[in-house]
Amino acid sequence: MSSVQDGVISRCPTECNFLVLSASGKPIFARRGSEEHVARVCGLLEAVRTSIAYSRTLNLGEMQSLRSGSLFVVFMAVDSITLIAIAPIRSESETETYQYLRLQLEYLFALIIFSMTEQVQAIFQRNASFDLRTMLGATEGIMREVLDYAGPKGNPGPFLLGGAETFFPLSPEARETASRALQNVGSKTNDTVFALLLADGKLLSLVQPAFRPHQLRVSDMHLLLHFLCRHQGLYSSELWLPVCLPRFNSSGFLYCYTQCLQVESKLVLALVSQHGTTEQFQIFQGAAAAIRSELSIPVVAGSVLRIHDTDTIFESSQEAGSDVVWSRMEAEVTNGEEDYVDASGDGDKMIPYIAGTNESHFRKESMLLKELKLLLDSNITDDTLQEYLDMAQAIHFIFRFDASIHSKGRQPRGGKGGHLTQCISTPLCAEFESVEAKQRLWSRYQKLNLRLRLGSASVESSMDAFDMISQDHLDSKEAVAPGIGKHCPGIGLVESPPNMEGLSYIMDEREIFLAVNGSEFEL
Repeated sequence: MSSVQDGVISRCPTECNFLVLSASGKPIFARRGSEEHVARVCGLLEAVRTSIAYSRTLNLGEMQSLRSGSLFVVFMAVDSITLIAIAPIRSESETETYQYLRLQLEYLFALIIFSMTEQVQAIFQRNASFDLRTMLGATEGIMREVLDYAGPKGNPGPFLLGGAETFFPLSPEARETASRALQNVGSKTNDTVFALLLADGKLLSLVQPAFRPHQLRVSDMHLLLHFLCRHQGLYSSELWLPVCLPRFNSSGFLYCYTQCLQVESKLVLALVSQHGTTEQFQIFQGAAAAIRSELSIPVVAGSVLRIHDTDTIFESSQEAGSDVVWSRMEAEVTNGEEDYVDASGDGDKMIPYIAGTNESHFRKESMLLKELKLLLDSNITDDTLQEYLDMAQAIHFIFRFDASIHSKGRQPRGGKGGHLTQCISTPLCAEFESVEAKQRLWSRYQKLNLRLRLGSASVESSMDAFDMISQDHLDSKEAVAPGIGKHCPGIGLVESPPNMEGLSYIMDEREIFLAVNGSEFEL
């Protein structure tokens, strides 16, 4: 394994490296390392994996992990794609857990499906030596960003606890107003699968179907938010983007419409549909106008999309699978309305929701915008989190809460629309400025998280749990859903709250690392 150390690990001994390769050993993605070293390592590791997996003498099946000197290596194989995590072993107490390395590999696999759907497997079946790197494009950058975010130098709490990072704090009245606006419009738009409001890149409100298997998984939300927030046009233009939510449906694309409702607060509306037609785009334009009106957010002049007929312009776009071609034009504000461009000549039927009819509707500043502006222009968030730390006499915390959510359409029996797991955490303070201190804190959190869920942080307990989760998935009704859940027990583990209420702790010199789980929270 010396080539692994020399080419991939030694340049950054405090961080893990991640590799994605095809069944032929051809590199698809590497977090770090020169192309020459990565190619050599991929070939070596794939040879080791396949020799054990297909050995009739050993009959051990797929390799899950191995230790070699100062390295801990975790494998994940899904059909024609192999994903590998290589972590340095600093000490037994500082080693990354098998569960969390596997979790990150599952996110990498989900990101590949997010951009290309599961048809990527068909590509390798036709040509095992195909170079998939030519198709990854911007996804490669998002893969590195997710790995950075899920590490100790990012904000790993939402990944570890399976929660959505929410905009915090916000009054219940303001959040209820936002949710009601989404639900009022979403209930009239049958083809709206999900409706989200984002503020400064964090979730503010979500409306989704009441049927649990059709709801948005937190892992899919992580991928969607990272994808949208990396897009340069998110705050300056309307976007109409194909996305695959791999836990929801890995076999095809959904279509996401976004509009920035207010630039200063980075307030963004995202509407998701199964249909990518011109008509659906215009319906979402009208729905966005209605939501803007309900939230009392004034319209400002900017650019909108003009729709062109593909029969007359750019036939190549039709060949690429698009039914429309777009260009930009400047929009004017007239009596509080945007001048939407009509593709059919009968826009009133295609856009059932139009914003307020006069400017006086917006003279009273939106309550939601007032709060967002106050929170973004002040230190209220940091001060509130510091108050919590002072109350508990703590220096850092991660908090998970299972909050009830609004559901689009009719409520299920009992009036419950499911829950959305939310997560907040404090910034790392002076005690954790060094890389070693951050890694030590993060290693403790990983182990505490496993102790709350499994009673043990050992590799064996995680593997047993993954086997049970995979079997439960096959036996449940959700198995009929065409998602990647059966391949991702690590994501399934963190997205499920601990079954037992309890407490776990680790003593480390002068510090105590404490984990507490209640009926609807985890701290």
